[in-house]
Amino acid sequence: MATTGAELLDRLAAMAAEAGYSRQTEDGAEIFEKTLIDAAWALGRRRVVSRLRLTTDDRTRRLDLIETLIETAWGLPPPRLWFRAWRQRGLAYRESGREAWPGGAGDVTYGGVGARLAVAAREAGWMVETVAPTATGR
Repeated sequence: MATTGAELLDRLAAMAAEAGYSRQTEDGAEIFEKTLIDAAWALGRRRVVSRLRLTTDDRTRRLDLIETLIETAWGLPPPRLWFRAWRQRGLAYRESGREAWPGGAGDVTYGGVGARLAVAAREAGWMVETVAPTATGR
């Protein structure tokens, strides 16, 4: 039996939930989000969110996937240390790192969860298109 778009999204949502992502619907798309860093200090705040936006087309069996990191910060930043590793093969890009500052630390990853969801969709017989985000992240 062929997998419908709704069934595929449910499967992918379960995989994303295992990685700590929440699920919501926005403008007809499924959104998976996870806060990677949420830090506050006396003179400011910084938040980094990993966001995946997925849409399906049952007729063409196509999944569009947009993966973004959204960083918001305000105030005077404290001194911090960060370590990053990245890898690019063709258009596929992955990055991971750890940041530490007085009063906190956090891990930042990009590309891993989206890649796992894309593999699962392809295994279910869907064509996957990774789409570059627009300035609004959509």
